[in-house]
Amino acid sequence: MNLAEKLIISRPLYISDSDDPKCGYCKGQKDNDNKFATEGWRDLHKDDLDTIKFQSTTVGFHTELITAEMYDKLCNLGYRRSGNFIYKTDMLRNCCRLYTIRTNKTYLKMSKELKMCLRKFKKNITSAEFKPKSHYSDWVEELCDYQSNSSTFKTVFEPALFSEEKFQLYVKYQESIHHDEGNTRDQFESFLCNSPFSEEEIMGTSEEWEQLNNWFNLKSDDVILRNGPVHECYYHNGKLIAVAVLDFFPSGISSVYFIWDPDYSKWSLGKVSALREIAILSKINRPYYYLGYYIEDCPKMNYKAKYGGEILDVCNNKYIPLSKVSPMLKNGELFVGTNQPTGALRQEIDTLSTEKVNFEENFHNAADEIYGPNGVAFETSNQSAQLLKRYGLNYDVTKTRDIYIHNDNNDKTDPHSRSRIHRFPNFVPGLVPLTEILEYFENGTIREVNRNTMIFDTRFHSIRVLKDLELENSDTKTAICDVIRLIGLNNTKNAIVII
Repeated sequence: MNLAEKLIISRPLYISDSDDPKCGYCKGQKDNDNKFATEGWRDLHKDDLDTIKFQSTTVGFHTELITAEMYDKLCNLGYRRSGNFIYKTDMLRNCCRLYTIRTNKTYLKMSKELKMCLRKFKKNITSAEFKPKSHYSDWVEELCDYQSNSSTFKTVFEPALFSEEKFQLYVKYQESIHHDEGNTRDQFESFLCNSPFSEEEIMGTSEEWEQLNNWFNLKSDDVILRNGPVHECYYHNGKLIAVAVLDFFPSGISSVYFIWDPDYSKWSLGKVSALREIAILSKINRPYYYLGYYIEDCPKMNYKAKYGGEILDVCNNKYIPLSKVSPMLKNGELFVGTNQPTGALRQEIDTLSTEKVNFEENFHNAADEIYGPNGVAFETSNQSAQLLKRYGLNYDVTKTRDIYIHNDNNDKTDPHSRSRIHRFPNFVPGLVPLTEILEYFENGTIREVNRNTMIFDTRFHSIRVLKDLELENSDTKTAICDVIRLIGLNNTKNAIVII
């Protein structure tokens, strides 16, 4: 058993805070109507908005070790990372709906704005002696020619490690652009340097870095070797002017963060970096550029639509072109696609993760039918929670259908039950539903974790193989099932869970 290939994760966390000011996107300031995930919840609470405490909710876990390949899978389940923390939001209860968005050169339509941005960038880096070709096959070839022949501008791909030069640029950027004072080296390293990948994937090989630093000269049949985190450092006349923090994995490139020198604001480096990364993607022959999260009603995040692409329907685990689904995302709506006629979902107990939707056919948004005030999720998850008790799992049966916390609500949770931060709602869009967990126990599929999953017991500071889940105590059983809910059964079989 190769432990280096295992996913080492903490017990899953469910973190819920007031949306004001905890939400990093709306800061609790957007219209309350748009904080509801569906029209049904909006209509239900139209007369008691003043009593609701809207929440910023995060689902996730800390990870000590993950491969780039595994992180790729998690990104395509809707997760992102901040340092060593892997997370996504509860898209039903959260004040904002965060959709994974990815694109590529095919999806990108070069608008007048983006063309002007590239034209300005080429002018800024053009050497006096450079003579451009009379014709280019596309904008990527043109960009490669200009950059490779510039004597004033270059970028360098390198391991995502601390340097004083990067840190000072980060401080300057945060203070000037985000008005964020008091940044420390520890914060910078935790946010933009630390990662859960192995030492081998972090440091890479000389061959990997040589390939990346000559990306504009790659041939169509060249196979890029790099997987893992990188810093791409932008230099102009020898001065560091920007750093792109990126993750490379099998299905593409993921943008983590981008910092730039405010003195170069006229260069539009944010747009330039996105276009360059799409260009790099096409040269290394990987399919997708991941831009992070898209929030339809947040200007800070909806600008990503200008690069085209597709968003992830987390319930069906399928992507849909943004151009097709955009009207269904208005007012911060949750989207769950289905081809079934309205009302048909009420007859299905297992529709919460069907993966049967075909976005090439007629579809509609079933979010209210599943997760609304009268949706099927409440009843089916409660039934499953009750039945799972016979297998020793500690899931609460929810007494009220309302998913929102009210100012006059007193939480009477048993103080001896699972810690609040480890308690998950019985239904969360994008997590494996309790109906499926129940099915695993009833048909014996749950035994697949036996002798595959491992547990690091913090009480005894020891690691052991999970021999038989059904013989574990209630708390451990529930923790392992929460891991399955977050990352799926197959990924859990490859995990070491810290409990």
